[in-house]
Amino acid sequence: MGRNNKELVPEMVQKSNFDTEKQKEPLTEASLAEMLKLNNKLNTIMKDMTEGLIILNSGLRFLYLNHAAKLLLHPVNLESIIGKELGEIFPPESLLYQTLYKSYTKQLAVRLEYNPVHTDQFLEMDIYPHKGGLLVYLRDITNRKSYVKREQNNYSRLVDVLDRISDGFYALDHDWRFVFANKGAGEFFPRIPGDLIGKVIWKVIPQIAGTVLEEKLIKAKQEKIYLKFETKGLFQENWFEKHIFPSENGLTVYFKDISERKRLEWEISRLDRLNSVGEMAACIGHEIRNPMTTVRGFLQILGEKEECLKYRESFTLMIEELDRCNSIITEFLSFAGKKDTNPELVNLNAIVEAIRPLILADAVIDDKNVIFELDPVPDLLLDRNEIRQLILNLTRNGLEAMSAGATLLIRTYWEGNEVVLLVKDQGSGIDASVIEKIGTPFVTTKEKGTGLGLPVCYRIADKNNAAISFETGSTGTTFFVRFSKK
Repeated sequence: MGRNNKELVPEMVQKSNFDTEKQKEPLTEASLAEMLKLNNKLNTIMKDMTEGLIILNSGLRFLYLNHAAKLLLHPVNLESIIGKELGEIFPPESLLYQTLYKSYTKQLAVRLEYNPVHTDQFLEMDIYPHKGGLLVYLRDITNRKSYVKREQNNYSRLVDVLDRISDGFYALDHDWRFVFANKGAGEFFPRIPGDLIGKVIWKVIPQIAGTVLEEKLIKAKQEKIYLKFETKGLFQENWFEKHIFPSENGLTVYFKDISERKRLEWEISRLDRLNSVGEMAACIGHEIRNPMTTVRGFLQILGEKEECLKYRESFTLMIEELDRCNSIITEFLSFAGKKDTNPELVNLNAIVEAIRPLILADAVIDDKNVIFELDPVPDLLLDRNEIRQLILNLTRNGLEAMSAGATLLIRTYWEGNEVVLLVKDQGSGIDASVIEKIGTPFVTTKEKGTGLGLPVCYRIADKNNAAISFETGSTGTTFFVRFSKK
C-alpha cells in the first residue's frame, strides 16, 4: 500500500542535498536556489492537498508553503517568503512565533489554535518537530469555532432561562453524577449548584438514602420510564411535585413547590367536611331537640311531686345532662347555620373591649390571668356578633388549655394590609397527632368537648374575609386571625 503525502514530506526534507545545518549561517544565493528547488518538488506532490503545509528548517527558515497554506495565511505578506527566517514574518513576541520556537527547541509536538491578526478566521495548527526543523499542518476551523460558539451561547441562554425559574431542575449522568443543576435546585439542597457538578448524588446528598426519591430515581433509570410523584422535601417540610425523565444520557429531574396547592386542597377538603357536618346538624338538630324539651319538662314536674322528692338529685342530674345535650345541639345548629353575615363598619378593638368582662370572669373562676394589648387598628366590615363568638371561642380554648396561675395574651395590631387578632396561651401545646386535623368537626382533646368550637371559628373567619393560622409548641399555642383590609 502506498504512503500518503504526510508520510513522504519528512523523508524528502531529510534526503534532500540541502544542508540544514548551514541555514544557521547567512542565506546565500546557492542556499536559496536549493530551497526553491525543494519547494518546486514539494509543490508537485502537494498541489491537491486541502490542508495547509509549512516546512521550516533547523534555522527556522521557511522551506515550503503549499497553496492551501498560502490561502489560509493570506493576511500575511507571503511575497518571497522562502528562505526568510520565522522572526522576519511573525514578530518574536507573538504567540505563533513563541509556540513554533518552543516546539523546535524542546522537540515537543504541539496543537495550537491561532487567530490571525485583524481577521475572524481561526486556524488549527499541528506542529511536529524533527532534527531538520518543523512540519506544520494547518486547517481552517472557523466554521467549527462558530458552531461551538453558537452552541455555547445557546447553552448559556438555556442555563439563564432555567436559572430564572423558581422551580428546581437538575440532570444526572449514567454514573449518578450531577451534570447540571439550576439555582432553583440549589435552594433545596445543602450545596450551591456549582458544588454539585461532577458529584455523585448519593454521596453529596446522603439524606436521599431510603426515601421515595431514591426509589423513584432507580426505577426510572432501570425501567427507562417517566415518573411523576409528590413527596415532602429532604430539608424542609414543604411538599414538592417531582418529574423524572429518562434519556440516553441519564436522568433529568424537574420539581416544584406545591405546598400552597396542598394547603388549598386541605382547606377545600376541610370545608367539604364542614358542609357535610353542617347539613347533618341542620337535619337532626331540631328533631332531637323537640323530644328532649318534652322530657325535660316532665322531669321538672316529677321533681316537684312529693312522692318523688327522694329522687330529686337524680332528676336534677338528668336535667343537667339534658341541658348539656341541648348546649351541644345549639353548637351544631350554630355551626350549621347558613344565614348571611350582617357586616358593618366596626373596630375590632371595640368588640374585644365589649366582651372583656366576660373573658376576665372566665379567667378569675379558674385563677388565671389575661393581658390585653390593643394597638390602634383601622375599622373593618365585620359581623359584630360572629366576631364576638369567634373571640370567645378562642379565648375559652386558651384558658382551658392552661393551668392555674398562667396568663393568656389577647393582642390586636396592624401588619401590612391586615388587621391581626392574636390569642396566645401558656398551655402545653397541641398534640402532634391532631395538628393536621385542627378545624375538622368533632376533633377535640377535651374530655367533654364537642370538637365544634374551632370549626365554627374557621367558618366565621371565612365569612368575614379572614384567615386563621396557629403556631404551637411545648410552651403554648398562638392563634392568629388575619382580617384583610380591602
